[in-house]
Amino acid sequence: MKSREIISSLTHLIFGFVAIFLTFISVKKGVELKSVKHIVSYAVFGITMISLYFTSGLYHLTQKGSHKKIILKKLDHIMIFFLIAGTYTPFCLITLQGYVGSVILSAVWIIAIFGLFFKIYFINAPRSLYTTIYLSMGWIIIFAIYPLYKNLNIYGIYLLLMGGLFYTVGAIIYAIKKPDPFPDLFGFHEIWHIFVIAGTLCHFVAIYLYT
Repeated sequence: MKSREIISSLTHLIFGFVAIFLTFISVKKGVELKSVKHIVSYAVFGITMISLYFTSGLYHLTQKGSHKKIILKKLDHIMIFFLIAGTYTPFCLITLQGYVGSVILSAVWIIAIFGLFFKIYFINAPRSLYTTIYLSMGWIIIFAIYPLYKNLNIYGIYLLLMGGLFYTVGAIIYAIKKPDPFPDLFGFHEIWHIFVIAGTLCHFVAIYLYT
């Protein structure tokens, strides 16, 4: 196994354990608020977050060319769709609510389910294609920017946008495979992982403090 695969695995496995803790404290907050809406929203976000990071970590640990590797690759890519939808869930159910929240939440979960089947049957689709789908899905929120501005603390908006930018820059790095400073140790893929973690942390803080 290449050193870079070990680094890719460790970054996401370690954050997977962090995600368990983050999920615990956020669901605990929902329980303290005695709000089913908060509990469900935080749990959905947390479960998709945990699932993505552990799936990704295990995928990079698995032997190249094995059947298990192929399955984990599909799950890894599928969980990106589900984490995006999971991240939307608290903002749509708690912050936006109403018609706008329902429409956006329905749209992102429909896309996530589409992504599941897309990745099962077209796992080798061009990198640029599914990266574009991820980014488009992530930025659907721009259509609700005004109600979001009215209902979300300004610092929450900053964190939401900052997280989106981390994900976007990371996705571009992933798509073009640059920069790739140390291909055998710490290349474009590992840089992408760091940007993904940064994006997730921004969104967690926004959700935990401002929804």
